[in-house]
Amino acid sequence: MLLKMVLSPHSHCNIEHSERTQSEDSLTDEKRSLALFVRQVMSACLKGYEYKVRVISADEQEAIELSESINALKPYQLYVLIEAKNVLEQVAKVEKFTNKRVFVVNQNLICLAEGENIGAVNSEGTSNQISKHLDIDESNKRVAFRKSKTVLPLWLDKYLFEELGAQYAPEHTRYEYNLDLDENELKVYLGTYFPRSYAEIFCIFDNIFQNKYIYQAYKNKKDINIFDFCCGTGGELIGLLSALDKYFHDGKNINVIVCDGNAKALDYLHKIMDKAASLSRHKYRFVSIHKEIKNFDDVEKLDFPSCSFDIELCDKVCCEFISHGVNKKSYEYLASFLSKKLSKDGLLVMLDVTTKCEGTMMFYPQMMNLQINKFVRESNEIETLLPLSCATYKDCRIPCFTQQTFRVTHMQKKDDESRVSYRMLCHKGFKEYLMSNNFTKSKTHIINPIRYQQNVEGAYCNNSKGNKDFIDSFNINI
Repeated sequence: MLLKMVLSPHSHCNIEHSERTQSEDSLTDEKRSLALFVRQVMSACLKGYEYKVRVISADEQEAIELSESINALKPYQLYVLIEAKNVLEQVAKVEKFTNKRVFVVNQNLICLAEGENIGAVNSEGTSNQISKHLDIDESNKRVAFRKSKTVLPLWLDKYLFEELGAQYAPEHTRYEYNLDLDENELKVYLGTYFPRSYAEIFCIFDNIFQNKYIYQAYKNKKDINIFDFCCGTGGELIGLLSALDKYFHDGKNINVIVCDGNAKALDYLHKIMDKAASLSRHKYRFVSIHKEIKNFDDVEKLDFPSCSFDIELCDKVCCEFISHGVNKKSYEYLASFLSKKLSKDGLLVMLDVTTKCEGTMMFYPQMMNLQINKFVRESNEIETLLPLSCATYKDCRIPCFTQQTFRVTHMQKKDDESRVSYRMLCHKGFKEYLMSNNFTKSKTHIINPIRYQQNVEGAYCNNSKGNKDFIDSFNINI
């Protein structure tokens, strides 16, 4: 076994982070996402022009002045200003390339408008013009879906694609098994799947840390212990660390232990962790374990420091174990193994793909829900926290298909999409503390937001169907 350890804290620069609300952060993400998209399009559309692209929101003075002079701008929430000498001549071309109406401010300044009326777009990025679902009343047009899209941090975007040579290749389908990826394949993985894994876990914990009880529990911790099982290049880990950076401003000691069977993947993760540490307000202690898992005896023999973990990640692992014959009950086994190492207020995230398992002819989310429900029923200590439907109906034996969609924007793609399923587990006492007000009862739980928008079967938890009020079963901040 190869054990790499970084025991001394990394140095970190003193960066002032302003306190921002969720809505402000979301708007900043939208601005950067839109600016990246427009710059990519303009690089082809305005060849030979020296141009500037700026994104402003509706409440900025410049936008107010624009809307007063151009009435057609009033319904929008974000304005993209494109400034170039005689850009007026290129209006038709810009409209064709962007498929958006272009407003002329003057000869050297044009404007694209993005979005509906402020407040009319939900967190899934779709309009609130929702068709009727069963007996949904008007209030259910305002279902509070948790945030599901983000933008790769600029430092990470540049580091992956400009320094590590990451390649975006979404048509590449090699990655059902990642243990033996070579150098070139890892670069494709870094450019294609790393950003998606980042977004999935960042968005999950962006919602989790908004909960005042969870926030306070982790704010009081001086040390936070993290374990990432079969981490690969660590997109999910960096997403978690970014969420910790966003919500906690007092310098913490973040102790990270990871394990994986691909030594090259761990080398890339070491480089990314070094870069992240140099930009974080927190101090990192990083331990990596190189160990190929051929069976569950190898899991039991993992040699890492004896401690409890505040956050554990098991990201897209079980599908590989199941598809390659390690064990068809991987979700149940790993839920049991990992939860034994949780701190009293620790959180375990088990996340996986939503494709069909050829060996069982069931979809992985169905297998996940059946196996974890069985584990929770038989456990005296561990319960489900998310989805809220599984937390409420813990004796359930229905194999639900709980697909969640996430989107991430980076320099190679705007709103790159991934679809996954996940469960979050914690100790029984912590769950009861968090859900003491029984806010999930008498609600219809939406477990598949896309199907909900499409008004098709499988959008709801079967145990909760028929209740009048609807909630996003993955949003802990109802």
